[in-house]
Amino acid sequence: MSARYLTLSIAALLIASCGKPPPADPNRLESYAAKLAVNAEPGAPLQRMAVPAAALIEMQNADLSDIRVFDAGGKSLPISLLRGEQFAQAEEKRVEVKVYPVVGSVEALRVRGISLSIDDGKVAHIVGLDGPAGAAKTQVVGTLLDTREVTDPAIAVALDADLPVQQPVTVTLESSADLKNWEPLGEKVMFRSAPGGVVLGSGRIELPSADLRGRYIRVGWAAAGMMLAPVAVRSAAVITSKRGPPQRPVAQSSGVEQIGAHDLRLTLPFKAPIAALKLSQSGPDGVVPVRLYGKASAELPWTMLAAGTVRSGRAGASILETGDAAMALYRIEADKRTAGFAQPPKVDLLFDPVELLIRFSGNPPYIVGAGLAGAPGTFLTPEEIEPGASQRLAGIPQATYGGGPAAAAAVSVAPAPAARGLADKRLVLWLVLLAGVAVLGLALARLLKGNAGKGDAGKGSAATSEDSA
Repeated sequence: MSARYLTLSIAALLIASCGKPPPADPNRLESYAAKLAVNAEPGAPLQRMAVPAAALIEMQNADLSDIRVFDAGGKSLPISLLRGEQFAQAEEKRVEVKVYPVVGSVEALRVRGISLSIDDGKVAHIVGLDGPAGAAKTQVVGTLLDTREVTDPAIAVALDADLPVQQPVTVTLESSADLKNWEPLGEKVMFRSAPGGVVLGSGRIELPSADLRGRYIRVGWAAAGMMLAPVAVRSAAVITSKRGPPQRPVAQSSGVEQIGAHDLRLTLPFKAPIAALKLSQSGPDGVVPVRLYGKASAELPWTMLAAGTVRSGRAGASILETGDAAMALYRIEADKRTAGFAQPPKVDLLFDPVELLIRFSGNPPYIVGAGLAGAPGTFLTPEEIEPGASQRLAGIPQATYGGGPAAAAAVSVAPAPAARGLADKRLVLWLVLLAGVAVLGLALARLLKGNAGKGDAGKGSAATSEDSA
């Protein structure tokens, strides 16, 4: 009996160590990691709601299927997921603009107060303070965009350009009304990893809702060390929107691991893809060029995603676009030509805007539940929720997140020892198995010893009987 008891105990122990808890019910609000209040507009059954960062940092499914909206009775409401491009297309316009190559000398780019003159409507020439600059060494050193006819607020400039391979290029935008007095407009580091490949992070440069009426944009570029990069802009467009650029949800991160002065590591504890990392210096580190790398799991090699420059001061933040890459681990490498970071910079996580189209019913309060690994998707199409909804997204009322803008989302990105944790689990399992084998061996030895004792006792009884006879 004791051996059987030991065997059953070991089996129970093994089952307990290897088994998983029963899955949570995705149809119940209490199953979700985050529960967020919704402020719905009264009297409007169909409404849009921007998904806040507080929900995105809890998502455990990459397709964002683990989000629901519940009414007061716990009933899940019909929802449709709207990606940024869906509702942006209803509000954004693309305006193609004329492109002029800027011809001049590299030395002229370093002259303050340079102006441009357009020759025969085909080429823009650099003109220095004392006349034409470097006419003997002219080459294409930039591009001029004629944006004078753009009337709506500009939220981005999209460039179709040839870039050198495996060489980060810093593209700068400046605006002017007279081709002489230039004002900074935007900056982005672009990178092409392979010949004919796409530009990491796309060729779109975001603008702070700029007024370009009657103005030109000058596009300049430089590689590392401020050398002129071989770039050719084929075409350009200005993206406009009367509502301004859609706001990206932002989560403040903590726990960034610093390995020396030039290496920062962070791990995302959620599966929602991020659009960019915003780096701001937390100490007086001066000018620090950086590169961003990512990988989906610890076993894979690092892939370069973006590059930028972090500068001291409030305006020195750098936004590193991740493109369409869905990574779990990120590495920020400071340029070895600099002293790096004395302490980790502030890192904000930026998400692409995502909205829910919700058909409200039942009774308030309404609650968003977010964060449940393996929850099946329940998204309907806008047309299934209401015919014609996709054609009038801009006019649909907007519900809001009950936390308000003051309730900033925060998440720890301290690198999780995933491999070590897996090794620890395997070690525990092996120890349990070895302990089970040892106990089973001991039990078997006791059984064999008991059977041997019974055999000897039987022989002794037989001998006694013979002597009696």
